[in-house]
Amino acid sequence: MKRGILAGLAAASLLLSQGCSALSQSGQSIGSDISSRFPVNFVYTTLFAKNAILEINSIQSRIDHDPILVPNGPRALAIDPRERGTFLYVVCELGNVLSVVDRRTRLISRNINVGQRPYDVAISPNGTRAFVTNMDDDTVSVIDTQQNIVLQTVALKQPTGASTTPAAPTLSNVRLRPMGIATNATGTRVYVACASGYLTVLEGNPGTIVSGDPSRINTGNNGSPYSAVRNILLTGAVAPLNVAVANLSQEGETVYITDPQSNRLFFANSQNLNSIQTQEVQGTPWGVAVGQNPLTGRPDKLYVTQESLNGIRVFDLANMQGTAIQTEFKNPQHVAVSPNGDEIFVSMSGSNNVSYSRRTLDGQIPLSRFEAFNLQQLDPRFIAPTGDIALGGFLYQ
Repeated sequence: MKRGILAGLAAASLLLSQGCSALSQSGQSIGSDISSRFPVNFVYTTLFAKNAILEINSIQSRIDHDPILVPNGPRALAIDPRERGTFLYVVCELGNVLSVVDRRTRLISRNINVGQRPYDVAISPNGTRAFVTNMDDDTVSVIDTQQNIVLQTVALKQPTGASTTPAAPTLSNVRLRPMGIATNATGTRVYVACASGYLTVLEGNPGTIVSGDPSRINTGNNGSPYSAVRNILLTGAVAPLNVAVANLSQEGETVYITDPQSNRLFFANSQNLNSIQTQEVQGTPWGVAVGQNPLTGRPDKLYVTQESLNGIRVFDLANMQGTAIQTEFKNPQHVAVSPNGDEIFVSMSGSNNVSYSRRTLDGQIPLSRFEAFNLQQLDPRFIAPTGDIALGGFLYQ
């Protein structure tokens, strides 16, 4: 079943979702998907071993171009959520930079120096800020995407002897090692999964856009600096890795953190972050993403990859009851969900490909059989384990 044949169904589902709640743009893991006004036309995935980004034409299920070459060690990537997502932000771990790639030209427009061994990137929903975790610095770089410069470097813990409030981080002798990162629907709260066993919370304001113009920030609200306000111990965690956020309107947002080494999923609501809940997930839970119901536009599913079981665990957000989905591909790691919730994309690092599946239009059946994009048309020299995933719409030249 070719994905191109299903494009009409995707469009129909998209039209249905456009008439629903404004949650259709916030009920997902921020930093992975573009605006819900556009269907997925391209899938981007990192090739860490090849210093490249692979662009998949997901409508035609083919590779149209050679990979995009970037600095050493591309680890994570995200697409600018403004308009059609012109820019691709790529974290290059071994180069200590965030590369800004223009999707129209497929060229790097700027390399931004960040901290030591950056791991992940998230972008505020209005596109004005990018956040990069730096593993070896215990910091987060906050980037102004209008000028593509680092505005501030946020230390995730206070140095010994520093004045602090009771809620502020005080882990002066602990290496936090920040890994995965995600923001809430407004970009005012940023969640960081730390490999040392903590969830760190940053708060600030990303500013606003004037009259919907993505090239200008309202001079009356340029935003405010970010600071780390809390370090929350995840009891029983070994090495938390990835994080996703479900934005639930009046109920506040819920943050989800995977921990592959302890086979656990941690989650808590923003209204009571001290009450961390734990769900056992066997099979090395790795990637995590929130998906919305295609008809209602409300977040309803959580997708967690089970790397060592070659499967996906699908949870109902209402009760956290899970369903296991087995795949014929190897080592699923990162997962991304289409903006309107009807398609799921998974990087299969052991199979060197990206697979995909669909929900039914009524949103009741979580997944159908997984299929893979045919990547053999690509030059074999670039075939390598796939990594993080970003989803993009069509761009006019």
